[in-house]
Amino acid sequence: MRINKFFVLKVWLISTFLIAFICACAPNIRTYPFSAGHTSFLFRLGMFVGVFETALTFSVPIFLCLYGLFFLLTARLFMSEIIVKSALAVLLLIGVFICNSIYFPAERLQPFFIAYVVETVSAIFFFRIYQVDLDYID
Repeated sequence: MRINKFFVLKVWLISTFLIAFICACAPNIRTYPFSAGHTSFLFRLGMFVGVFETALTFSVPIFLCLYGLFFLLTARLFMSEIIVKSALAVLLLIGVFICNSIYFPAERLQPFFIAYVVETVSAIFFFRIYQVDLDYID
């Protein structure tokens, strides 16, 4: 079995793209508690690009921690796939809760962070960590 070294990077980029797409389709998630009102195509395109850039910028510390945990659990401790994915999901929840309390101290849960957690945890459990080595014959 080989470890998919780009697992965390793949999850990070897919989840960033998905949250930008979700915010472009429903801008009220990002502009909460203010309503976005009637929006044009250029507003939605700007929302997509802005959310994509902001999510990439502010999620770097979380995903560096996730990659460190991923490397520790797979390459050093040889844990099973479900344990690694569960640990990554729990660390993601902790990191997003900390980021939510830093950036929005007055509110408990921002809808943007709820959507981010839902689609990132879905991406974590969707992709495979271990790949079958086709050259290895038992």
